[in-house]
Amino acid sequence: MAFSQEIDAVMHGSKAKPQFDEASFKKELEKLREEIDHCNKEALKLLKRRITASKRVAACKWTAGKPNFDESREKLILEQAASDAQAAGLKPEEGRKLIAAMLKIGRENQDEFRATLEGKPPSLPPSPRLQEFQVGLKLFITRGDELLLLYDNHSPQDAPCYDFPGGRINEGEESKPLAEVLAREAAEELGEAFRYKLGGPVAAFPAFPRHNRAAGCKIFMVGFHAEFVSGEPVLSEEHSGFKWRKVNDLNGSEFDAGFDEGFRQFKKWFESEKNKV
Repeated sequence: MAFSQEIDAVMHGSKAKPQFDEASFKKELEKLREEIDHCNKEALKLLKRRITASKRVAACKWTAGKPNFDESREKLILEQAASDAQAAGLKPEEGRKLIAAMLKIGRENQDEFRATLEGKPPSLPPSPRLQEFQVGLKLFITRGDELLLLYDNHSPQDAPCYDFPGGRINEGEESKPLAEVLAREAAEELGEAFRYKLGGPVAAFPAFPRHNRAAGCKIFMVGFHAEFVSGEPVLSEEHSGFKWRKVNDLNGSEFDAGFDEGFRQFKKWFESEKNKV
């Protein structure tokens, strides 16, 4: 079997390592690099076409007196990118990252072009954009030296991640005391009979839950310490199990993106409190 055919077999799932041959290897590598170079050139042509269309959009919006940036439109574009990537056999996040980079380049060109239309110095940097975060609350519930952890249903079975009780502030809860929001979340995720004594905030961190990443969801979390009082957790469908783990046995790698930093902040606070005793 030719070297290229053996590589084809590997790409289709074969675990058999092709027999190495220097000449065949160099020939195949040269062919593949030519293909990559061609793809790069075609991608740049499409980027140029996209930039031209973006600048025409800026001209249209300048005529109408409307701002260049449309946040709702960008969200739709990124959601569609994730969906299109998956349909094409790619990871949704790969589609999001690629289109997000193209959006950034498009915005820079739009802002520069708009500045020339409005008679502003073209060297002015694009206006900074504020990021939009949802707000969530989490509970670090301790029982002596142990911390209550929930199994995240959205993590892979072969690489499970821990979660903390709590969730996002719902619409209509903006004016409610945070303790009431936490009480609602705790009742939903741990059951009505579970009791704890709420303390103060001990961590603040951005989180990017894996089940919301394709939609570009970003959440700013505030973590509160709480002491266990009584009750056995009765879990909702969001979590598949729970465990009490000694705080010192955890290092942060057991958690999803962002939650690892939240745990490290909590652990630092927890250890400092123990040292005060």
